[in-house]
Amino acid sequence: MSWDEEERRVAEILGVKKGEVLPDVSRKTLRTYHAYLQANLAFPFKAKVEDLDGDATIHSLFALKECPELPFYGLFVRGHHGRRLLEIPLVEIYEVRSKAKNNQLNEASPQQAAGYQEENLLMMRNHGFSNSSL
Repeated sequence: MSWDEEERRVAEILGVKKGEVLPDVSRKTLRTYHAYLQANLAFPFKAKVEDLDGDATIHSLFALKECPELPFYGLFVRGHHGRRLLEIPLVEIYEVRSKAKNNQLNEASPQQAAGYQEENLLMMRNHGFSNSSL
């Protein structure tokens, strides 16, 4: 089995060894991914959100116990779009517009740190960690 870079990173986050199949989305994998995002994403950040014009500001991840229908909808974020409060599945973010400095375990250049947040969100979206029905 050959993994591309995104799959390798998902496997690393979930503790899957090289050559093993990535697990399906479940409460367990979402819990693991939630903990990873809490440790590695910096809030707030600006993002493009499906069905909204202009940028939204994303302030935080929901606590896992607050996520409705967790295995189906996946992880949720809280933020605002203008004066409107947003509470949406993370899968609805399709582009990170401003990048905040992220906490990384390894040392990174400012450019690497800036790209890390968008990469994490897009990787999660691409691998179904925001919505098991993708």
